[in-house]
Order: sequence, then structure tokens, then C-alpha cells
Amino acid sequence: MASTIFTQWPDLNYQLQLPNTNTVTVNGESLTWQEIYIAAKDVSQLIPHNGLYIIDANKGIKSIVSLLATAMTPGCSFIWRNTHNTGIQPSRNLDGIYQVNHLTPHTAQIDRLYYGTMTSGSSSQSKTAMGYADHLISIGIYYSEVIYRQSSTLSSENSVIACCLPMEYSAAFMMALLPAWASARNLVFFSPNNWKDILTLAEKVKTVIVTAPCMLASASAYIRNQYEPENLTFLTTAGYLSQERVAKTKEKFPNARFQISYGSTETGIMTLGDFCETSTSVGKPLYGKSIWLREKSSEIGKITTASIDCREFYLESELNIRDEHGTVTNLDYGHFDSEGKLYLDGRVDKAVKSNGLLCYPNLIERFILTMPGVVDVKVHLIEKSIGSEYIEAVVIGNVSIEDISNHCEKLDIKLRPHSYKVFSEHGTHYSDRGKLIKQPSTEIIE
Repeated sequence: MASTIFTQWPDLNYQLQLPNTNTVTVNGESLTWQEIYIAAKDVSQLIPHNGLYIIDANKGIKSIVSLLATAMTPGCSFIWRNTHNTGIQPSRNLDGIYQVNHLTPHTAQIDRLYYGTMTSGSSSQSKTAMGYADHLISIGIYYSEVIYRQSSTLSSENSVIACCLPMEYSAAFMMALLPAWASARNLVFFSPNNWKDILTLAEKVKTVIVTAPCMLASASAYIRNQYEPENLTFLTTAGYLSQERVAKTKEKFPNARFQISYGSTETGIMTLGDFCETSTSVGKPLYGKSIWLREKSSEIGKITTASIDCREFYLESELNIRDEHGTVTNLDYGHFDSEGKLYLDGRVDKAVKSNGLLCYPNLIERFILTMPGVVDVKVHLIEKSIGSEYIEAVVIGNVSIEDISNHCEKLDIKLRPHSYKVFSEHGTHYSDRGKLIKQPSTEIIE
């Protein structure tokens, strides 16, 4: 009989003395891990062996039951995502578990079980990044230890991992669901529009909230009361917080801890650190995670890593994610300081040419984010029909165009934006992928 992804998961929890009474709550609906396991055993009896399945991540707690059911069915691999516009035609639907018959050249040739989640969508074309499923339990335990137990001091058994990202997001799966699953921790998924219950819980038990910077900014802008739990940590997924954003959030959560992480779907989480108002570092490498720089020039190079949480290939093509040496080179340039902290220095693939000169929007964004009053910024290239281009900065915050223009005078002339748009913090600024859009639906500040 073929193997299963989580053959020894219940035995492992017993050996580690993990409590079966810890719960999973998704949008108010709760089950214990033991109840989820029992329900998953029943569902697994209906799943044909040796298949590839898409698990609908939008069905709340039922999605987690489906995930465990697939993981305990012999010979089954899975893709965790929403089921809209997959480009894959399923042959069977088991109430949110979709069997897929067509295999790509990659998946047809491998003889190990595998899993996949979607890339974040930094570009308009998201992809399914695949990894080997026999690594999953190790990744979950690794993240549970180095991110939560060691770095966030979630040592007590009744502590909580909470997340307000959609469950379909790769960051939600890898940073919240997987470590909670592997170590039977309390897990809460909640709506970013309703923070009351999770903040009340944080007053009683240690809680880490996995969130995106835009959602953290929204919470600090719209939550009226000040919350002072000392058990609360915010862990952001996007690598950097502006000083203004943290200052605004600390007004509402004066005793909270703010942590930053850096990584991608392809590389896994690479760094973790406490936010420091005087530094733009994205933290130090996770314990046990090797990071180095390739093709260095003046101490800046392409960020490279290799570990079990790196992915192997893309489902939609024959492209490998790892190279022939088993390493993954990210699309970011970076450098380390003398303390081993990592700093980002622009994207490998995000240089733009404005009037014949190369510039890096990421560097401009980092510089503008250091300005008091700025909450978020998006820098992009606009091409005119007559053939010329110019750089535009879309800024969210309580600043004027004149203030930003004066601030950017300190930049090298080829890096200075040619146009600025400034929007207030109240309004719809972000896409459903959590990215700042170029034309927020708010009045421009004059």
C-alpha cells in the first residue's frame, strides 16, 4: 500500500504530549484537533487512493478537515488553494476535495508525494509552487519551534496562533495552519474586519497574530480603543513596516511586540526579527536556516537559501525552483550588516528604465517609508503614448506632495519620482492580494 503524508501524526502528538483539547476556530466555528482528526478519518474513507487533489481553502473549518483527510489517504498529494480559475479540470468533487486526473510532466514522473500552494501574486500571474509532502511535518515542527516557541515565547500549551489572512494564502498555510497542525496548537482564523474577539482572547493567553502590514495599518486606523495586553505579538509577512505604521499601531497596542519576517512561497520563511524604529533590517536568518549572497558586488548580492521548506518546481510548467545544487535564489538583492541582520536592496527583476536610466522602485519606496507621516507607498513606471516614461509614487499617509518632493531631493537625481499622488489613510487602498493599488479609491490630499 502507498504511503500517506501524515502517517504518524497522531502518534507523534501523543509522544510529544500535545493536548487533544486544543481547538481550531475559523470565523467563529470551533472544533478540537481531536474532533477534526475523527471527522477527517471518516472523510478519508471516501477519497480514492493515489490521486492528486485540489483542496478548496474557502470552506472554513471544513477545509482543514479535508486537508487532514487527504493527508491520511494512501498515495495522495494535494494543492491548497481557492478553486476559482484554477485552469485545471477536476474529474470528481467530494464537497471541496477536487480530484485532478491531468498531471504535468513534472508530477507525472516523480515518485514522492507532494503538496502545493499558490505564490503570493506579486505579478498578475500567480503560480502553484510544489514541494515534497514528506517534508511537511518537519517544516511544521521547525516553524512551531523557531518562530513561535523560541522567538515569540509561545511556550505555554494554551497559547494561540491567530491569522487574519485568507486561508488560501501561502503565508496563512505555512506560517499559521501548518505549525499549528504539526504541534496541535490553538489556532484562530478571523476576519480582518473583526478584531474584537481575538484582542479579548489576547488579554487572557499569549497570542501571535500573523498579518499583512496593510491589515495591521487598517486595524490601528479603525480600532477606537486602546488595548494593553502584554501577551500580544504581531508577526507581519511582508518584510518591512514603516516607522509611521508602527507608531500608529503602538498607540493602540502599547505593550504589543512587533516582529517582521521575510521570505517567499518558493524559499519559505528566511528571517525573523523584532522591528526597530532606527533600522530597515528584515531580521536575522531563522535558527538553522542558511542564507548567503550570490554574485556579490560591493557586499550586495542575490539572496540564496537551501532548506526543506524551499519548493521544488511549478505545477504549471517544467520550470524547476531549485537549481542543480538544490538551492533557491530569490528575486531580491540584499546585504548583511556586522550583526548578521539582512537588508533588502531591490528586486532582481524589478529594475525599470526611465528615459534610458535604470532605477529600482523598491529602493525609492524604502526611502519614502522613512519619512514621518508616510504609512505605505507604491512606486511604478508610467509609459506615455508618445514613448517617454516617468516614475510615479503613490503614497498613503498624512503628508503633502510638497513634503514628499522635498524629502526625495536627498535621492540621486535618477531615482527621484517625477510625479506624486498622496491619499489619506482612510479608504480602499489594497487589492484582494494585499498589494497597494496604483489608484486608491480615496480623494487625493491637496
